[in-house]
Amino acid sequence: IDDVRVRKYVNPEPAVNMGAEESQQSWADYFGGTAGISDSHNVAISSGDATFTGSNTITYDFQGITNPSSTHVARYDVDDDAIEPATAFNTTGTEFSNNNYARIYASDNSRFRSPTTSNGYKAQHIFRFKLGVNKSSIERLNVSWEGRSQYRQGGSWHGFTMPGGVRIWNYSSNSWEIVGNAPSSETTVSKEYISNIDDYINGDYLFLMAYAEYDNRRARILTDYVKLDLTLKCSGNLTSIPINPSNLATWDKFYASDSGAGVTYKILNASSGNVLCIINSSQANAGYDISSCASGVNSIKLYAELAANSTTQILHDWGVSWHSGYYRNGYLISCPYDTGGPANYSTISWNASLPAGTAIKFQIASSDGTNWTEFVGPDGTNATYYTTSGSIWSGHDGDRYIKYKAYFETLDVSKTPVLQDVTIGYMV
Repeated sequence: IDDVRVRKYVNPEPAVNMGAEESQQSWADYFGGTAGISDSHNVAISSGDATFTGSNTITYDFQGITNPSSTHVARYDVDDDAIEPATAFNTTGTEFSNNNYARIYASDNSRFRSPTTSNGYKAQHIFRFKLGVNKSSIERLNVSWEGRSQYRQGGSWHGFTMPGGVRIWNYSSNSWEIVGNAPSSETTVSKEYISNIDDYINGDYLFLMAYAEYDNRRARILTDYVKLDLTLKCSGNLTSIPINPSNLATWDKFYASDSGAGVTYKILNASSGNVLCIINSSQANAGYDISSCASGVNSIKLYAELAANSTTQILHDWGVSWHSGYYRNGYLISCPYDTGGPANYSTISWNASLPAGTAIKFQIASSDGTNWTEFVGPDGTNATYYTTSGSIWSGHDGDRYIKYKAYFETLDVSKTPVLQDVTIGYMV
């Protein structure tokens, strides 16, 4: 009987690969809970939003201060015809007594007043605040003084507006800079500084001053409450769980929906924590292409940094998309073929398309109609494979039924091996 070559599939043969590429897959978190979050700081997850919750304001006043004080200090000077500079603070006038400190630590109409003893002299209160924070961490400062100015006439005190009566010390110009007028009736005078903050702080100290003077009359300044509010550059952050697609070909886009300007996003290498991409709020809202910056990384984390500003920053949802590729490996088991009787098997061969980095290999199993062998390679063990066309292991001879197992492999998920046909030769 002549050698007969048998094809395992009907003609024409179907091509077999490891699955066609899908156009796009994605991961998203709408913050319905914390399952998608691996870490957070100063951020609350609630009602489908991630909201910045950091507290970033420090208030300094004279509550709890007693004489003598080494932190915040208040002094008054009433017998001088010149405004004393902050540089002479330690030798200016007299420190407030415990009773006087108690009068200025709250807005309660309990005031400290210091009248001049001579006409035309200046009544001056100088307040030194010790901050204890790094200047670079201050985003803005707000100074606030509550009180009034008065002059003496006809045996009684009368309110008047002292132009430029509330001032802050500017270290850059080495002079008092006007905050506002000292009012004639109880009023709060305040001012916020968001630029050149360094000009007003030196060695942890900031000086504020209120004074009053009236030509040819005695004058006095009354302080009810004085304070300093610092807004610090506080931030919160949010990190997603690792995102590691099983058959990633290329990353596509990162996107986020937020409100409150200034959210900064980063794409992190999930394994090392290294920053791969830095993305601003506008870019994220539009969808940012991360295919280049995240190239070659198979697992990433999403990171958001929310900072304190004039509006509360809220992250509504975020996500990332990618193009999936072929699986890195797979296999195909053929249907059993009946040769019609005990057969001697000669060769196995196949036709396949193998792009660089891909491979196909085979193992064969046979049966006498009762028991099947395991899938084995050319030496009769399950540890070897047919990687090129060639002779079939003789141990299959005498069996009537035969089948093969094709193994598909790729090192590049954008490429796949393609099997067109398989031929097994035998004699009956």
